[in-house]
Amino acid sequence: MTLELEVDDLGGSLHAAQERLAEFVAAGGAGARPAYRANLVFEELATNALKYGGVSGERNGQPPRVACTVSFKPEGLVLELRDRGRPFDPSAAPPPRRATTIDDATVGGLGLELVRKVASRIDYRRAGSENVTRVHLQLVPD
Repeated sequence: MTLELEVDDLGGSLHAAQERLAEFVAAGGAGARPAYRANLVFEELATNALKYGGVSGERNGQPPRVACTVSFKPEGLVLELRDRGRPFDPSAAPPPRRATTIDDATVGGLGLELVRKVASRIDYRRAGSENVTRVHLQLVPD
């Protein structure tokens, strides 16, 4: 089973893709935990690409978009995201700086850390002008 998703904004297309992803994972027989993890990975990586990766706006004459292929494999669920943003390897990004005081704390910045925690493996490569990030999720019981 394979699902193809595409988002070009942080509004309607992202939310519609998340609904399709949830339906796909449920139809594949996965429980709530894998569905939550798949949604977390998809939302975080797509949002980061659109907000920070230079994907927003036209690039190389092509409209902005993040494409995602979701597949059930023997080892679990695999999400492969592709975008035409600046090169960025989420598996190599440094961990977020931990606040030492409440006054030093900031909101956000923990999404990639969460992705790394739920993934069993993250692979990254640059293919021409595209980032290709493959995230493997185990189908653990709820």
